[in-house]
Amino acid sequence: MNNPLFFSVAALCLLSGCAATSPERLKEIYSVAPSSDGSFSATIEVRENHASQQDKFSQNAFNKICAGPASITSRSVSAPFNKQTTYTQQTWNPAIGQLVQTASFPVNTPHVRMTYGFECS
Repeated sequence: MNNPLFFSVAALCLLSGCAATSPERLKEIYSVAPSSDGSFSATIEVRENHASQQDKFSQNAFNKICAGPASITSRSVSAPFNKQTTYTQQTWNPAIGQLVQTASFPVNTPHVRMTYGFECS
């Protein structure tokens, strides 16, 4: 059972958080706030090119926050804005058998702010 790929995946899993994200952490990530009518509002910033996929991820997060089915009642997307992120370049080093960082620098990437309204069933 000395499979280096298995151990690499397992290590990556431990480092990157393969474990499920708790409802409390999702509330922080989405900046969830209760509304006066019993529903919730949530806001998240994502890269502009990921916005089309975000609804699926948000629905799953809201289901987890609600501990059951959630209904998205509203959705709005802001105009794109630049947000500084860090670009990291890695190169495979065959001598040590792993990726090594070869460059890291700031870049501006287009983001959008997505705001949702949702209700727990």
